[in-house]
Amino acid sequence: MTEIRESIIRNLKKVCSEKNVKNIDIANYLGVSQGSVTNWFKGTNFIDIDNLYSLCSFLGVSLSDILPTSGSTLSDDERQLVRLYRGADDRARSDALRMLQEHQLSDIAVKVI
Repeated sequence: MTEIRESIIRNLKKVCSEKNVKNIDIANYLGVSQGSVTNWFKGTNFIDIDNLYSLCSFLGVSLSDILPTSGSTLSDDERQLVRLYRGADDRARSDALRMLQEHQLSDIAVKVI
């Protein structure tokens, strides 16, 4: 299995785990057998691009969240924050931004004092 495939599988497993999505849920959504999904995650077979796109939609993530990037500057925590932000409603996004901005301003004030 190539490094790219391993990375895609690892990223899919991580998102599924975070969202508590099981293989049977994926199989039902995509209209494939549970064995097919199991084989994708084991690396025996590889998910085709159409199913990968549909799976990303089902999981509420973009393909760019799943596909490996070379030289990515985002840590795992930063990628998780982006995923959570994208999945949040407008109010949660606004609250999160405000909280981070307030925290940053309080750090600046402490440094000035």
